[in-house]
Amino acid sequence: MAEREKGVRDKKRILQGLGILAAVLIAAAALSAALGKGFSPFGLFAAQKPAEIGGTLPVIDPIGDMRAAQTEAPTTTAPTTEMPTTERATTEVPTTDALTTAAPATTPPETEETTTEEPQEETTEKTITEEPVTEPPLTETPATDPPVTQPPATEPPVTQPPATDPPATQPPVTEPPATEPPATEPPATEPPETEPPATEPETPVIPDSLQVHLTASGMTADQLVGTQLLVVKGLEKPHCLVYAFEKVGGRWQEKPLGSLTEIPGIMGRDGMALHTPENAKFTPIGYFGLGPAYGEAAWEDTALEYHQIQSEDYWVIDPDSKYYNQLFKTHYGDKDWKYAEEMIALLQYYALCIFVQKNVNPIVYNEGSAIFVHIDRLDNSTSGCIGVERWVMEALFRWMRADASPHILLYPGE
Repeated sequence: MAEREKGVRDKKRILQGLGILAAVLIAAAALSAALGKGFSPFGLFAAQKPAEIGGTLPVIDPIGDMRAAQTEAPTTTAPTTEMPTTERATTEVPTTDALTTAAPATTPPETEETTTEEPQEETTEKTITEEPVTEPPLTETPATDPPVTQPPATEPPVTQPPATDPPATQPPVTEPPATEPPATEPPATEPPETEPPATEPETPVIPDSLQVHLTASGMTADQLVGTQLLVVKGLEKPHCLVYAFEKVGGRWQEKPLGSLTEIPGIMGRDGMALHTPENAKFTPIGYFGLGPAYGEAAWEDTALEYHQIQSEDYWVIDPDSKYYNQLFKTHYGDKDWKYAEEMIALLQYYALCIFVQKNVNPIVYNEGSAIFVHIDRLDNSTSGCIGVERWVMEALFRWMRADASPHILLYPGE
């Protein structure tokens, strides 16, 4: 609507200017005819001086009249349009085109500079038109918006970086395979599932040499405890044979002591029995734990629990004592027993010895006491212990370990 009103005003101004120009030309033609001269409006004023014309005729200034008409037109229309100063500058361009048709429409500033005849009127126009311009700057902010909307032409470069972003986002899309290793880690939990088969106490691998002893004693493989086993097979009293076995990787195998897998030994004078009352001289039949170890030296090369025998050490063999079948030290003070073995007086046997856990946990009254595997001569007999040569005891000390839970199996042979 503003552009249409602007066009109407421009047309009105042009028509007004043409009408004034036509009136001036007609008046000039009439004046020249009265004076008897040819028609030349501009030549009329150039050829004849104002003094010759006299003061009776009015001086006609068509350009000044046109400018006066132009100044009157904006005063009547300026309050209603409230157009910015830039629009007024563009509306004045056509008036200059009408007067100077030779000037192009694209150079309105040059035509205004050439018409410097009345600078005062131009300044008045600017002052009159600038007063309403100062109020609309708030409403002219939209006019400044087009420059703001032009940067979007520069925004494509801003949208182009996202074109580089997809390469940055594409590697993360390929990185999820990095989450696959955790999926491969669960197989690491499968070895524990395969380890239980390694611990198959129900069906351990038993060599024939051990199976013979188990069958003869009435034992089964799943009853075996620990990984070290000493087997004593009773022969004609007081003789016996000793064997060693070790479990490695779920398989039982013979353990040579020295260079022998079958070692001679001696046992109780009365042979072997299930019930071994005190003073009966029987070696017990059964399956028992071994340890701790005792000896003469301050320290022995063994992984068994070891105690050095002292002068105050006694092994109580009195069934009526609360210390029955236990080591008693005289500094305890409470001596309630009548019978006991003074261990330091028996070092010929106990210099290296290992306790057989017969009649312990619980201790049963008169069911036997002080059963050891100890040093002895092979031409002798015992009161119920198992006797072997010293080198055998030394080999047992070096081989046996407390963490292997060593046990002993004693049974009578045929």
